[in-house]
Amino acid sequence: MHSTFEEKNKIFFDRHAVRYDNALGRFFYFDHLYKRAMEIIEKYVQEKLRQRIQVADIPCGTGEMIFRLAKKHSTSQFVGVDLSKKMIEKAKQKCAEFTNTSFHIASVNALPIETERIDLLLCMEAFHHFEDPHIALEEFRRVMKPDATLLLVDPAFNRHIWKQLARKIVRPLEFAHDYYSTDELQTLLTQHKFSIESKEVYWLNSFVTAKK
Repeated sequence: MHSTFEEKNKIFFDRHAVRYDNALGRFFYFDHLYKRAMEIIEKYVQEKLRQRIQVADIPCGTGEMIFRLAKKHSTSQFVGVDLSKKMIEKAKQKCAEFTNTSFHIASVNALPIETERIDLLLCMEAFHHFEDPHIALEEFRRVMKPDATLLLVDPAFNRHIWKQLARKIVRPLEFAHDYYSTDELQTLLTQHKFSIESKEVYWLNSFVTAKK
């Protein structure tokens, strides 16, 4: 059963799923993030991707990252999880040509993935929507193999004034839980025993790579 907060997020993303990939923001904003994420993934897990590894995108939205990775790495397996049924439907349509992808409707608080199954876990532009980031990070740790890699990408609110404005103006519009600076994301990850490999700010987003 979803909490009231999760239910609001589900309704919000169900409503936007149909036009999500065609929105102007996709071309002028998200594409830059996807490309940079692909560069980082190739840098940190290039050797692994040449083998048969397990990759998860949580939440996966319309499956854009899985689509890009599955197209390049046919030997690996990719699983997407999202709270929104409509987003999952779009992801399945987008990745229909691939036999190495699967998608599930579920909360980040209870992932339908076996313990220590995942070699690479992606969390793209979603962390600020998690009602309890601590539960989410513990679920990430549970499903990740020892020495697995996490790439967390989320809007970087590194100035206090911008964070306060976002909390008052943007948060009610997108049903976000909270916003984080790059250092706050690092602190949360280290609190949950992740080892930071790299961090940077690119296109107003934190890109944090960590090892379990």
